[in-house]
Amino acid sequence: MRSNFAKVLDSIILALVFSVLIYAWMRFYTKNTSMSIVVGICSGLLIMAVLNIIFYNREQKLNINKTTKSNAEKLSLNLLCSTQSEINTFFAKILDSLGKIKKSKNYLEIKENSAQNDLHSTMHSTLIFPEFNKENFTLEDLFRVIKTATKLNAKEIKIFAPTVDGTAKTFAKQINNLKIDFVDKYSLYNNYIAGKFENALIEKIDISKPKINYAGLLRYAVNQKRARHYLLFGLLIILMSFLVPFKIYYLVLGSLLCLIALIVKIAPILAEHKNLKQTK
Repeated sequence: MRSNFAKVLDSIILALVFSVLIYAWMRFYTKNTSMSIVVGICSGLLIMAVLNIIFYNREQKLNINKTTKSNAEKLSLNLLCSTQSEINTFFAKILDSLGKIKKSKNYLEIKENSAQNDLHSTMHSTLIFPEFNKENFTLEDLFRVIKTATKLNAKEIKIFAPTVDGTAKTFAKQINNLKIDFVDKYSLYNNYIAGKFENALIEKIDISKPKINYAGLLRYAVNQKRARHYLLFGLLIILMSFLVPFKIYYLVLGSLLCLIALIVKIAPILAEHKNLKQTK
C-alpha cells in the first residue's frame, strides 16, 4: 500500500493536472481568464475528491479481502495439521447453534426441528463431513463420503474442505436422491467464523512473519549479496556526475557506495580468516 505522503502528493498532482486541463479548455471557449481559473480550480478539486473517495473505498475493500483470505488460509492450514478428533470438536463448537450435534469418528450429525411449532415438529438430520486430511477434495473422496451417507440413509450432507475439485462438484449436482453442499475454506471462514468464533480457531502452527528489528535490517544491509548492488549504484552515480553541474555531491555519494560495497564484500572474508587462525 502507498504511504500517506505518496497519497497526498498524488492528490495534489491530480488536482493540478485537471485544474490546468479544464482551465485551458475554459479559456479557449470563454476568453475569460478569471472565470476559467475559478472553474479550473473548483473542477480539479472536485474530481480529485471524487477519485480519492473511489480509490479509498477500493483500498478498504482490498484490505478486507486480503485479511479475510489470509485468515481463511491460516485456518485451513491449522485444520490440516490437526487430528480428526480435534477437527470434529472444532466443527461441533462452531455448528452448535444449528441443532443437536452427535459426533462420530469421521463425521458429525446435526438434528434440528424443521417445523414452525412444537405440535407438528419433525426431526431433520444433516451429516457434516469435515474433510481436512488433505488440501483438495476429489471425486474419489466424494465416493467415500456417499458410501457412508447412504449406509446411514442420509438425505442431506455438507462437506467442508480446503478446496473442492470441479469433477466432484459436477457429479454431486447429478445426484437426485442426495443433497450435497460444499463449503471451501473461504466460505467456512466468511460464513461460520468471521465475527463469531475468532477465538475458536485452532492454533497448531504459526506462519506469521516476524517483524524485522533494527539488527535484522542491519544484517540485511551488510549482507555480502548486497555488495554488487552498492557497487553498481555507486558507479552509476559517479557516471551521472559528468552530466550535472554540482558534481561534488554525486562524486562523494558514488564513492561512498563503492567503499561500502568493498567493506561489505571483504568483511565476511576477513572475519572467516580470523576464525580459522584462532581454531588452529
